[in-house]
Amino acid sequence: MEKLKKIACNQTRKIDRKGYYRKRYVLLGKLEEAENKYKAIKLVLKEVMDSPEGISYKKRIASEKRKIWEEKNKEKIKAYMKEYRKEYALL
Repeated sequence: MEKLKKIACNQTRKIDRKGYYRKRYVLLGKLEEAENKYKAIKLVLKEVMDSPEGISYKKRIASEKRKIWEEKNKEKIKAYMKEYRKEYALL
């Protein structure tokens, strides 16, 4: 947001006063439109994710990520399980 405002200032720096205000007004209007679009997309995404399809999608993605993580960290998991069994005398 701040970055876009700085860009708007830099783009309007070398213009006469009337053109400066007009261009700045247009750029800030476009910035506001972009913010509104972003908010609308965010609301739609929230609605989709809260629906039954979105919930099942989240679960599926989480299980896929968990499987990938488990494959990466097999040795750590085995070491932890050995230590846990020793600690609680489950061997």
